[in-house]
Amino acid sequence: MEKHYIDLEGTVIDSWQSPTPVNLHLREFLEGKEVIIYSFALLNREDSNHFFVNVKDTLQTVFGCTVTGIVFTETICDEFAKEDGVEYEDYLDRVMYRNELGKEGSFLRYVKKYGNSDVVYHLWDDTVEDKEIGNVRFHRV
Repeated sequence: MEKHYIDLEGTVIDSWQSPTPVNLHLREFLEGKEVIIYSFALLNREDSNHFFVNVKDTLQTVFGCTVTGIVFTETICDEFAKEDGVEYEDYLDRVMYRNELGKEGSFLRYVKKYGNSDVVYHLWDDTVEDKEIGNVRFHRV
């Protein structure tokens, strides 16, 4: 079994403010697949409203995939901070911690905590390097 996760900004849309589709060649890999959003642009439930109104339908149409979930990266990184004994003094500390983890580090921890060793996890993202670590595949776009 495989699960596919996609970043948003720079990967499948231009930007959060201007959600124009980009990297249209990804349709070849995503068409017919169920995908989960894993993006630092979509931090929490409040951001999901913008996604559902302005991005989701276009993304599904252009790339031929079905969005089945969202990982709220702010929530997940807050969980990791708590596990690491990190306390934020302000919002900047939260952003710095998330940036320290990075996309690859946070995704690896996410898979380790919530994943299953029988599943291959794919992350399609413009900020990662092509590589394979255990049952995780990073795909740079």
